[in-house]
Amino acid sequence: MTTYEVGSSLWDLIDRRADATPDLVLAVDEIGRHITFGEYRQRVVESAAGLAFVLNGHGAIARIECADITLNTYVARREDLVRTANDLFDVVASGAVKIPVNQKYPLKDAQKAHRELESRGTTGSSILVP
Repeated sequence: MTTYEVGSSLWDLIDRRADATPDLVLAVDEIGRHITFGEYRQRVVESAAGLAFVLNGHGAIARIECADITLNTYVARREDLVRTANDLFDVVASGAVKIPVNQKYPLKDAQKAHRELESRGTTGSSILVP
């Protein structure tokens, strides 16, 4: 298991991996195209710089959504899914990545929780508690 520094962000983890192994494949899509950690970092940095340039001085807040990306984009084969899931669980278990729960609803309030999610009245993760 890899050891991660507590409090690291997901970007910190990707950035360190790109430094250590820039040519390591990060993801493969359903038609076989791939992107390495180094290429991914470069594209993210370029995109962020472009957004900063466009929004600079306007006080705007950018929200980026990746609507066309699915889990299958990264883990089309079962062995990739199992490996990736185990890596994720290792990182979360190490405390390096925190998954904040912003809303907790008693199971009896599932309908309320659904309405709030649907109306965008929540942020982050929400859970139902039995």
